[in-house]
Amino acid sequence: PMTGRILVIGIRENGVARVLVARTDEEEKAIIAEFLAYVAEVMAGGGVIEGFNTDQFDLPFVFRRGLKYRLNVH
Repeated sequence: PMTGRILVIGIRENGVARVLVARTDEEEKAIIAEFLAYVAEVMAGGGVIEGFNTDQFDLPFVFRRGLKYRLNVH
């Protein structure tokens, strides 16, 4: 997780899809920050984040990449 990069994060909510794309380290930091804010908002509202292997891989990987950029992952 400290050497692999996140290139794309896909979000689908209420039938609407968003795709966050990163081509550079700064863009990766920005999409991770945007995604973490989205997750915090969903969880604060009692929502659910779901996907294939999300709890075992996706979210831990995003959180570790967020730590690399010193983002608040809590």
